[in-house]
Amino acid sequence: MCLTVISGMAVMTFCYAGLMGLLILATATAIGILPAVANVKRTHCMGVIMVPCILYFAGAKDGVLAALGL
Repeated sequence: MCLTVISGMAVMTFCYAGLMGLLILATATAIGILPAVANVKRTHCMGVIMVPCILYFAGAKDGVLAALGL
């Protein structure tokens, strides 16, 4: 049943967002699994995503994209 749900989520993600959506889904999944594997707090892993998002939407778009190599 778990494999069915995971497969369904992947198919729906691909249908709605394409390959970029699957890339984001894979990244989110990896970040979700990381705390259990690396024995760190979940808040530290979410900070890796939240800080660039906050800076991006606060107006530091060019600096954030340059730092990420985009």
